[in-house]
Amino acid sequence: MPRELIIGYDGSENGEDALSLGAALAECLAATPLVATVIPYRDHLLASEELEAALQEDSDRILAAARARLAGFDVQTRAILDDSPSHALHQLGRG
Repeated sequence: MPRELIIGYDGSENGEDALSLGAALAECLAATPLVATVIPYRDHLLASEELEAALQEDSDRILAAARARLAGFDVQTRAILDDSPSHALHQLGRG
């Protein structure tokens, strides 16, 4: 089973650094990069389908940028809705 290396990415300058480090580690470890973006939300704020569509569009844009930056890899992506990015990434790592 191929190894996955989780890279948290939000499209920010720090996120770009995470992609660079993740690419180097994935290459060294022969791992598949799994780029995850966490869109913070609270249940009571997602009352409309329009808001959900906007969140999906935002995550699609962020993950497309990550795939372009890691073009030499077989990149997997995940968009996660959670009010805590650190919790969401931890849960993703636990499987």
